[in-house]
Amino acid sequence: MESITFLNSFDKGFYTRDNIDDLKSLGIDRVCIPKIGRLTPQERRHQKKRWFKQLRNFRCGIEASISMLKRQFSFGRPLVRGTTRVTSWIGYSILSYNLWQMT
Repeated sequence: MESITFLNSFDKGFYTRDNIDDLKSLGIDRVCIPKIGRLTPQERRHQKKRWFKQLRNFRCGIEASISMLKRQFSFGRPLVRGTTRVTSWIGYSILSYNLWQMT
């Protein structure tokens, strides 16, 4: 049976030893939470690993996309109420963003 690798990435504000331990106990193999402040040599080696840098960079790219959705496509504040309407609002925002990306 193949093992599945679960990945998770957060920003520096979420770094605590408890958070990392909780995520590991949930079965997440690779946790990417950069530490604030000085790093021990072991932490420095951990944060220089290739997969750690890839997760960190992936998260930065996702944040840029979310920011664009909020600013250009009204993703941040739906002007409708109700689950069905908000779901449609979000779907159309993402569709608009994807169409904009293709042009």
